[in-house]
Amino acid sequence: MKKIRKLLSLVLAMIMAFAMTGQAFADETPTTYTITINNTVSGHVYEAYQIFAGDLDTTEKILSNIQWGSGVNDAAEVGGQTLIQAINAITYNESQIFSECETAREVAEKLADYASNHEVVNIFADVISKYLSETGKASSTEVKAGDVTTKYTISGLYAGYYLVKEAINSDVGTGDAYTEFILEVVKDVEVDPKSSVPTVTKKVKENSDGVYYDVADYNIGENVAFKLTGTMPDRLGDYSTYKYVFHDTLADGFTRNNDVKVYVGEDESTRVDVTNNFTISPVDSDGKFTISIDDVKNITGVTITKDSKIVVEYTAKLTSKAVLGIDGTNSTNANTNEVYLEYSNNPNAAGTGNTTTDKVVVFTYELDVIKVAKESFVESTGEYTKKLENAKFKLYKKVSDNGQTSNMYAVLTNDIISGWTAEETNATVLSSNANGKIEVKGLDAGEYYLKETSAPDGYNLLSSDVKVEIGATKGEVNNWGGTVSNALTAITVSVDNGNAEDGTVSGGVVTINVENSAGATLPSTGGIGTTVFYAVGIILMAGAVFFVVRRKRA
Repeated sequence: MKKIRKLLSLVLAMIMAFAMTGQAFADETPTTYTITINNTVSGHVYEAYQIFAGDLDTTEKILSNIQWGSGVNDAAEVGGQTLIQAINAITYNESQIFSECETAREVAEKLADYASNHEVVNIFADVISKYLSETGKASSTEVKAGDVTTKYTISGLYAGYYLVKEAINSDVGTGDAYTEFILEVVKDVEVDPKSSVPTVTKKVKENSDGVYYDVADYNIGENVAFKLTGTMPDRLGDYSTYKYVFHDTLADGFTRNNDVKVYVGEDESTRVDVTNNFTISPVDSDGKFTISIDDVKNITGVTITKDSKIVVEYTAKLTSKAVLGIDGTNSTNANTNEVYLEYSNNPNAAGTGNTTTDKVVVFTYELDVIKVAKESFVESTGEYTKKLENAKFKLYKKVSDNGQTSNMYAVLTNDIISGWTAEETNATVLSSNANGKIEVKGLDAGEYYLKETSAPDGYNLLSSDVKVEIGATKGEVNNWGGTVSNALTAITVSVDNGNAEDGTVSGGVVTINVENSAGATLPSTGGIGTTVFYAVGIILMAGAVFFVVRRKRA
């Protein structure tokens, strides 16, 4: 009786180990019983196999005279071993703990000694699942309220201990997994399957503050830092091996650098570099690549548990192919990057599932500079009627390093930012076209300066550099839902700390006017200027005559 009572403790431990909870439905003891599985996801098929049967004490709710149940074929051979031989061969901590067992009762009593050991219970369940009898199988019924699944039931079960598992034909879709668990059925029971799938997130570092978000903006030509974080399933212990694959996709405007690193742990001071355990594929023509391992439980140098996190970090360069702002021809398109996780989803067989996709987005912008004649401004329309060609500028930004501020000058290729240089002589000279326009594509939000190096003929050179500030209003930086219009809601530009003017999110364009004043012009011959010269001459001559006459008198 002592061993039988220990078996009861086994049942309770199994229920906890597999995240299932039992609940009595009635005080009476019916001839058959029902398992209710509280899962509201449609399409599942559960199967129950009686592993242990026996005589039920209806008062104590305890089984005695334990024998193999109807769901087990103890005479079958798998891999040349009968069921009892396979159980005898179970090894835990280099010890064959069931080696002396010959009957179902002895197996149950020995299993009771390891009731609180999740790993032993999992190993036993894995072995017993290979010797199940289809004739003793009971399948679930999906219960619905209208079109909505509310639960699953398995009815007509005799008292015993059951292995309940997901059928191979169960509809396990995205973000789902097969399950198995062992529980006691000596009355009607209700169970709640616990989540057994991992999750994954992708983040992008905002270079202005060094924090990882879902949304950031950068200059074209800069390296953008990305981080992937994957969790483990709560029921990792159910699996003997666990496949783990990050499926990452970069937008067309990115080129991945050869700096992918994989870590176990999020804390940079304690995390373990496990990059060499993973296979990192090249990026294909669609921007897709993988970081994969066939068995995450077999990573060397660290023990993976259900609480472990796998972190992937890498950088990718934002290139001239990047979308400016939000694509003007496709309002759902920007520099969007995404990831999903492929994972083992069946503890009893090979098979994988996928998580939902997580996305981040990176924005970059265009600055249009219009060179105008100051005197051509029309107050009533707020427009300039004269645009100036051949004004020349250099664009720079100020950077600080160890308290020292210096200028970094823009280098452009075909009007697109391709780099920055500390040498002003190496900067690209920007020249206004016939419409007075200069385009600079691929700018981050932030402060910039325009230095005029040559004014159009007949106009004065600017006496000071023009300060330009590009602002970006981001929406939900960590909850934008994959809709780019939620991520970037407005862009603005201001000149010399003046009022901010709205830009165009579609295409990512902000526009400023830079005035030039006409130079001073000498009066022309025959005009008022000649008269002025004559008048001055007469005054001078009169003065000279006066001086001569006065001298003679003296």
